[in-house]
Amino acid sequence: MARFSDRATEILLQSPSIVGLITKRIARCHTQARELIAANQQTVEAVTLRLEQTGYLDRAAIDELPKTYPVRSSKADPSDKSDGGCR
Repeated sequence: MARFSDRATEILLQSPSIVGLITKRIARCHTQARELIAANQQTVEAVTLRLEQTGYLDRAAIDELPKTYPVRSSKADPSDKSDGGCR
């Protein structure tokens, strides 16, 4: 991950090509996030229910939930580990 000074960031964000790249990455990451949530709807709902009931998740609950509700990748090909820079 590259880090830039505030001034350098300000200059970079004036470049239409840089802004376009950032916009594309944000759109790609947004789509991936929506797909992950959709693919793991039961898991998300289980976490939500547990949080509504207890107000928090302890380590045991965090370890337990994926055993009952496995987390799935949103990708069609599960061997594809690339995230398109969405970290």
